[in-house]
Amino acid sequence: MCRLLGVVTSRPARLGRLLEGDLEPFRQLAGEHCDGWGLAYHPADHPVVDATDDKGAPVVRRSPRHALDGDEFAGAVAAAETAAAVLHLRKASAGMAVTDANTHPFAGDGIALAHNGFFTPRAAVDALVAPTGRTCAGDTDSERYFELVRHRLAAGADDAPPPVVLRDVAAGIANVAEVESLNALLLTPDALYAYARYEPQVVAARGGDAHSYGMAYRLDHTRDGAWRLVVASNGWEQPSPAWRPLPNGSVLEATRGGVVRVHDFGAWRRAA
Repeated sequence: MCRLLGVVTSRPARLGRLLEGDLEPFRQLAGEHCDGWGLAYHPADHPVVDATDDKGAPVVRRSPRHALDGDEFAGAVAAAETAAAVLHLRKASAGMAVTDANTHPFAGDGIALAHNGFFTPRAAVDALVAPTGRTCAGDTDSERYFELVRHRLAAGADDAPPPVVLRDVAAGIANVAEVESLNALLLTPDALYAYARYEPQVVAARGGDAHSYGMAYRLDHTRDGAWRLVVASNGWEQPSPAWRPLPNGSVLEATRGGVVRVHDFGAWRRAA
């Protein structure tokens, strides 16, 4: 079980300012989600470029220490001036080591992905990763998920934009493994995507609370025409009616150009 927080805005600013009011409640969750933290963001002066361009690579800062330990987390946030970012607090699944290699977000080919959830057996998904030629530095199910998404996006299929890639990769994983959750935040050079995909029955069978896998988002506008979208996993009070739940099975797309839409793929479907 991990926690996710993401933001995209029309007006780049210091990350702490963009997430003012949200960042500290999120950070306090590290008291429980204490097995590492990470963030990925595009610098404020980063142009919107093709993901295959090296200039499209996000800045990634992460640590296997928890976000309340020392000033590493605060320092990384303070140094970030950006228009789009994802943050992750890790609570390692049983048997998963707390190491740099296992810390989210995972990044490459201009994208970064942070995952909240679990699926098993990992070996079955290794069989999906093997034909792609990708290799994993760590031993998490999450990194395998990232590599499958990364491979599909790098292939550049015109009929497979990021929301479809997330849906299809998730369906492929569920076809060979038992999925608790594949919730994820995906950062690309021009957009932020939030995927809500969890199986309440599996969560309950494992003794968990499906509500903890819920996700919500908030779109704010200022008087001068700027806007900011914040998306987060449940875990702290979000009482404002401005927060909208992200339906299970859907992908929220928020581009740096101002397009915000929800792709609702409906009920969970395994791959054919």
